[in-house]
Amino acid sequence: MTSNDTKNDLATKLSFDQFSRQKIVSYLIDEAFRNKDDKKKFKIIDTGGHNGKTVEFQPKDIITILDVFDEKYEGYVKGDATKTDFKDNSFDIACSFDVLEHIPRDKRQAFIDEALRISNIGFFFTVPIDVEGKVFAAEVLLNNFHKNLFGSEHKWLKEHIDYRIPNEKEITQLVDKSGATQVSISNNQIGDWQLMQMLLFASSKIPTIVGEVSDINTWYNHNVLSVDSRIDVGYRKIFFISKNKDNVDSVGRAINELKLASNADNLITINSKTFREFSETFSLIIRKYSVLIEKYQNIDENKRELIDRAEVFKDKLDNSLSYNTKLTNEIDNMRGSIAWKITKPLRLFSRISGMLRSKRNKNL
Repeated sequence: MTSNDTKNDLATKLSFDQFSRQKIVSYLIDEAFRNKDDKKKFKIIDTGGHNGKTVEFQPKDIITILDVFDEKYEGYVKGDATKTDFKDNSFDIACSFDVLEHIPRDKRQAFIDEALRISNIGFFFTVPIDVEGKVFAAEVLLNNFHKNLFGSEHKWLKEHIDYRIPNEKEITQLVDKSGATQVSISNNQIGDWQLMQMLLFASSKIPTIVGEVSDINTWYNHNVLSVDSRIDVGYRKIFFISKNKDNVDSVGRAINELKLASNADNLITINSKTFREFSETFSLIIRKYSVLIEKYQNIDENKRELIDRAEVFKDKLDNSLSYNTKLTNEIDNMRGSIAWKITKPLRLFSRISGMLRSKRNKNL
């Protein structure tokens, strides 16, 4: 399978937020550093990347996965991303996807410093970024939506809320302290992110809508470079940091070209109170629909069988009516034909002869 085929396949399987952040990083690596040379191969380390998709998004490269779990597969290394055993510049590129916010605050500086130490070109990392409290509020709203649907808080959203996701000022301080410079692009317009996540949660609750939700999720993935190239408030940011300013400038040019090529529509904002009311109403609708499904599933098996048999009978009746209509139309067409008109005297003579034979038989 070619790399494009692989990414198209991933577009149908991955949730929009996982696909989009990996897709944009992959795009920036290609545009900024591969320089149209398809044969160029990078050594890339994905810190905290267990269960990630860097191997699939970077099929041309040599990928190492570093994480804390006891796993055994090709390219996997168990270790602490804040203090590894790798030598300086062991890799060309380091990357990390939505990991920084799960690292204790007192270890985040070490996490960034270590990624820079072991990567020659620089470090791509994605992280939810709070903007004037808007992203934090969006996570609270979505977590409440999850509670309304499932009766429990969402594991990762709860952790984000408890520990608070960083803001851009905090990231800038970490990068400055590491001696690096940075460039970034926003990812997942916050309103888009909320609506899409609500649909994914809803499909987990109601399996019958999985197909429709999958369709819009796939649509987003196929259009992410356009959709995400114009954002005012993003759910997350994708950062590239390096101690080599030329590398940062290369990624910056790739980001600017992406924005210039955008054909994204103008953004439409939604009042926060309206969104909150929409969220509560949407969750109520889903709960009611779920109750109906549960009631049907709890109907006595014999009654369910009777309902199913009635549906089958209805289908057969519909088919029979359709057949009768078709037969009637064919007879009407036949009666209007020249052959029917020519043979009409013969049919009349046949009927009269039949009547005479019947009368003669009765007299005998």
